[in-house]
Amino acid sequence: MKLKHREPIAVLFTTAWCPFCRVFWPTFEAAMNEHHITTGTVDLSEGENPLWNTFHISVVPTVMFFNNGEAVTRKDGILGRGLSRRDLDELLMMSPTASAPK
Repeated sequence: MKLKHREPIAVLFTTAWCPFCRVFWPTFEAAMNEHHITTGTVDLSEGENPLWNTFHISVVPTVMFFNNGEAVTRKDGILGRGLSRRDLDELLMMSPTASAPK
């Protein structure tokens, strides 16, 4: 699926019921602010939300980077662990949308 948003954007797929998502959210926001990356959040709290399938999300939190409306990189959460700052840093290194922190 293509996004209408054409500028580079990092999207966090999350749920209200996921403890790993709540812990990771501030880490995600801080890292994206350091790199001056626009962010978006998709709340998948409702199990029947079609975006689970549209974006092939099986574990939250998941982070996807989009550029020109297309997904360019992603990091899926790990069951029972979620994501860490280290996971996010690895993703930032792979992302063509990320710049060095300023």
